[in-house]
Amino acid sequence: QISFFGMADNGAGFQTKMEVPPDIKEWAQAQILTYEKDLLGFYLSGHPLAHYRVEAKEFTDYSTRDLYKATEGQAVNMVGLIQSVKLTTTRRTGERMAILNMDDIDGAVEVVVFPSVYVNIAKYLQEGSVVVLKGRVSFRDEVPKIIANDMLNIEEAYKAIKSISIDLSTINEKGLKSLKTKLSRYPGKVPVYLKLDTENYKSVQILVGQELYVDPNEILMDELKELIGEGKFSLTL
Repeated sequence: QISFFGMADNGAGFQTKMEVPPDIKEWAQAQILTYEKDLLGFYLSGHPLAHYRVEAKEFTDYSTRDLYKATEGQAVNMVGLIQSVKLTTTRRTGERMAILNMDDIDGAVEVVVFPSVYVNIAKYLQEGSVVVLKGRVSFRDEVPKIIANDMLNIEEAYKAIKSISIDLSTINEKGLKSLKTKLSRYPGKVPVYLKLDTENYKSVQILVGQELYVDPNEILMDELKELIGEGKFSLTL
């Protein structure tokens, strides 16, 4: 802002001195979301897990919204973002354990990691990490919690994928060539199936040649999402 009275130049006239603001690089989306959460207590412009919507659909059988429908001791799998990690010890033996606050797209849940599991998954217990949690539901305190049985980071979870199915209904010839290029960049042992509509049949499924089998990873998933859209491919575990 410019002060009107600060523009005078010894009575000789008006001058303005405009300072050009520095060209500051835009924050990364993840950083913006972190600051929103810290300042407001909730995410405003998106959710960190929106990037993993496809993976969450395939790797999750219960969301935080659905936990009330589960039964005591029921096994659950969930993709989540670790918001906080509280390390503590057991009263009897003094063994290390942890209590986590974990978010998914629908809400938040407390996760209890007992000593027998802690020793195996301690390396994953980092704030801001996206993980695949395996556990069981507990209603001991009425509000559902998850007792952790195992945990993987999201990159390791990709290794559990058995096949990828891609819907080609919206892909043109150029897009098909681009898809072939992308698949060839990540050679592996996971088969890829292509779904397409025909005149004689409602849809058919074609298995690609072994030279286009892939090694699933986050980069490949991102490229598929960009090329064909999140709702146009699925994963089989």
